Amino acid sequence: MNEPLRCQTDTVFAGSYPVSWLSINFRKLKWWLANRGLIPTLQKMFSLAKRTLVPGFLLHRPTKPQTAYLQQVPLNLQPGELIEVKSEQEIAESLAADKTTCGLAFMDPMRSYCGKRMRVYKRVNHILCEFGGGERKLKHTVLLEGAICDGREQACDRSCFFFWREAWLRRIPEGTQPSSQ
Repeated sequence: MNEPLRCQTDTVFAGSYPVSWLSINFRKLKWWLANRGLIPTLQKMFSLAKRTLVPGFLLHRPTKPQTAYLQQVPLNLQPGELIEVKSEQEIAESLAADKTTCGLAFMDPMRSYCGKRMRVYKRVNHILCEFGGGERKLKHTVLLEGAICDGREQACDRSCFFFWREAWLRRIPEGTQPSSQ
């Protein structure tokens, strides 16, 4: 039998995907080239090479099967936007049998935020993992202002932000006030 999850950060590996060393070094190279004004020249060269040298079947990536959650139109929430955390029942509909949405767990302490209106603190696109190291990417994930793990259930003093999938949230029109916490 599986051991119960102790912390949402235990599921970050399953709810994210790695950034390859090639991608990281390509970003560094792109920055170096941009600072020297060489990007437009290289774009023209690669565009011409791609049209003439690369067979068409290599240009199209096969699509991965996605869950129904990822097939929805993402909210693309931005910092400062007002949201409402969906009810427990609505969130349960987006969860797999292991209580995750695309690998990221919805933890029991997060239930206290259900139905509350809050502001988006920050989008989460990249994280650095302290266990195992490396950079990971997350999709459709945000942090909410004040939505922090109190650690009571795990006797933990870290006060980590909870990661929130956009599937668990609903955008609220501007002009509405957030509920008190």
